[in-house]
Amino acid sequence: LAELVRGEVEIDPALPVQTTLEALLAQIDVAADPAVLRERYTRQLAKLDDEVARLERKLGNPQFIEKAKPELIAAEREKLAGYQRERDRVRTSLDALPPA
Repeated sequence: LAELVRGEVEIDPALPVQTTLEALLAQIDVAADPAVLRERYTRQLAKLDDEVARLERKLGNPQFIEKAKPELIAAEREKLAGYQRERDRVRTSLDALPPA
């Protein structure tokens, strides 16, 4: 638990207490095992890479840009930026793990 106090835990205040507690306990369970975290981050990174590639293809399609409303294009660009930020965060977390 001493490690947990020094670590960072993201808690969404909008979530019910039970959900937050379950998320916190899940973080405690995996925090002790870098191999579990490595596997989890690797899966997340693959999913995020897929989403980034999908949105880049979509936004790189001239027909989509011609036909879509500007609000939709802006929303897709925001979504892409969010996935890119999350991918960078996950990659940083993965790189911070001790070597296997």
